[in-house]
Amino acid sequence: MKTGVPGKMCDTLSTLFDMRQDPYSGARSLHAAGRSILGYSCSYVPEELIYAAGVVPVRILGDNKQRVAWGGHLQNYCCSLSRSTLDMALNKEFDFVDGFVFGHTCDTMQRLSDILRINAGFEFHADLVAPSRLNGEAAFGYMLEELGEFRSKLEARYGPISDERIVESMAVYHENRKLVRKLYELKKRSPGKITSTDLIWAATAGYLMDRAGHTRLLRALLDELESLSVTPEPGDEKIPLFGIGSVMDQWEFLDMMETAGGTFINDDFCNGGRYAEDFVPGPDEPMAALARSLMGRASCPCKHGGDRSTALIDKVKYSGAAGVVFFLLKYCDPHSFEYPHLKYLLGELGVPSILVEIEHGAVSMESMRTRIEALLETIKGLKQAR
Repeated sequence: MKTGVPGKMCDTLSTLFDMRQDPYSGARSLHAAGRSILGYSCSYVPEELIYAAGVVPVRILGDNKQRVAWGGHLQNYCCSLSRSTLDMALNKEFDFVDGFVFGHTCDTMQRLSDILRINAGFEFHADLVAPSRLNGEAAFGYMLEELGEFRSKLEARYGPISDERIVESMAVYHENRKLVRKLYELKKRSPGKITSTDLIWAATAGYLMDRAGHTRLLRALLDELESLSVTPEPGDEKIPLFGIGSVMDQWEFLDMMETAGGTFINDDFCNGGRYAEDFVPGPDEPMAALARSLMGRASCPCKHGGDRSTALIDKVKYSGAAGVVFFLLKYCDPHSFEYPHLKYLLGELGVPSILVEIEHGAVSMESMRTRIEALLETIKGLKQAR
């Protein structure tokens, strides 16, 4: 794994890369040191409230292995993220967590919560049912009540959570998202300084470790990258692409895309660019501020929070991407439902796109390379025609 500078790897990226070989190694180390850890399913789970309880929230991203234990509990048409998560829980691979918190988003994750609770037997289990529509005072009141109930569950298990701790925790996460945004801005300004593989992993690593520790790594990484001087050789420039999907955890795919001549200049992955799009509410009571923060962030297709299609098209325009890659988990209905309309809008804009569907444990890199190369050739052809 390399940065955009041939033969050069930043010290901080090297540290993060070591963690990528075993994504939950950091969480296991924290658990061994006496820290309490809760696994969670979705970016609509309020990490800030868990962190304010003195607990480390760790997002469960599944893995890329062939899995079988889920077969007695889930249908084949459930996404591989849900299947691998359940399989890992049934096989006792989450021995470093106290329990799980599920954000109710798609139907599969809602049912997975019940199945895991009944069959895996963790000490703590909670559901947070955020409103489907993330605007309006009625939705705000509902979100505030849900957060209040979740806070009470955390306090019953881990002790009182002061308002001051919530304010401090929100500050930690706002600072972290600001640094992730700076990393994406650096990628847009100097694409050759960091590959899209390293960019997305640098953002994702924060889900898997203490967030304050991740912030320190991001600061060091930004300092190292800013100090690099990159002068691409003629013809070595990557074609800028924009990625759309839920979770991006296919590092081999990203490496392949880079070697083929493309790079994600920005993305809407919930563990990447979308996470960085923070919403900082004005002065407010801490729980109200947290509710407005959750509701004001960039929405995923599981929720309704303004015109997502227009917002995405604007992001593609701003990024300067020459093409779009829809990178979806197979059977992910929310993202699949929005795909035809987004493809149409991109076509009206003259931006070519492709759809790539994957399942964990069954990724054909050869066929993906063919499709990426075809997209890049299409972009080159359009550029020449202009």
